[in-house]
Formats: sequence, C-alpha cells, structure tokens
Amino acid sequence: MFPVSPLRAKSGELIGYFQWQPFTPGASVIKSVYPVILLVGGSALLLMSFLGHAIWRRSQSLDESQQDLRQLAMHDPLTGLANRTTFHAALSERLEKATVKNNVAMMFVDLDHFKEVNDTFGHPVGDILIKEVANRLLELAHGSVTPTGRCWSASWPPTVTLSKD
Repeated sequence: MFPVSPLRAKSGELIGYFQWQPFTPGASVIKSVYPVILLVGGSALLLMSFLGHAIWRRSQSLDESQQDLRQLAMHDPLTGLANRTTFHAALSERLEKATVKNNVAMMFVDLDHFKEVNDTFGHPVGDILIKEVANRLLELAHGSVTPTGRCWSASWPPTVTLSKD
C-alpha cells in the first residue's frame, strides 16, 4: 500500500488526499537477486555441512590412528602384552605402591628349547607357540593376576611376565 497524506486548504478544510509511490530502487534489485541469494546461502550451508562432516571423519580417523600407534608403542605386536618399556614402567609403579597388604608377585615363564622350535619348524610356528603360551597364561591368570608384559632379547628365550595388581 502506498503512503497517503491528507491535503488541506489554508483554512484547514480537507480538499483531497495526496498519494504517491516512493522510489525504492533497492526493492526491485532485492526482488531480482533474492533467488540467487537463497541459492548461494543454501549452497554455502551445504558446503559447510559437508566440510564439517569431512573434518569430523578425519578427526575420528586421527583418534583411531593415535590409539593404534599408542598400542604399537606400548605393547608386543605378537601377543598384545605390554612391551619391555611399558613393563618396566608398570613394575616400578607397582613396586612403589607395594605394602604388606598390597604385595607384588612376579612369575617368569621360560620356554625350554624354544630356539630349537624356531630352527626346526620356522619362526611362524614359534610365533604361534608364543601366542598360545600368552593366551593360556591369560586364561590361568583370569582375575587373580594381571599380565604385564613379554620381555625378550636376541640371546634370551621369550619370557611372559605376570605381576599381581
């Protein structure tokens, strides 16, 4: 609706109304560009949504990679038990907390003639043997002790070490 103003004579008598259409060049421009603005805004929203999802997926992937790297850095890849560094750290922590009522016990398991198993049947069979020993010790230790680690060196047979919590 257009603005309307009453027209009055000098005496105050109403002689008519003045009606006009204001000049608004911006309104016609907005009407013509409004669909483009909606399209660009919708596209930007869609793009930001896509990028946000991609960043979230990348972040999840990075978290999983960090967990995998942490696992590899702290555990023996063959048995899944703690590696030597993690073993020594856990042992030191447990020894510091050890008391008369909260004691620590360790069991060393030596696989006799393990080198002969590797030499005779090959390393894949030796790996299976080590995994099986670790799994059996985990089954035996269920609840009473916590498997802490597997330690080995070039000249020593594999050793599975358990310590009490």
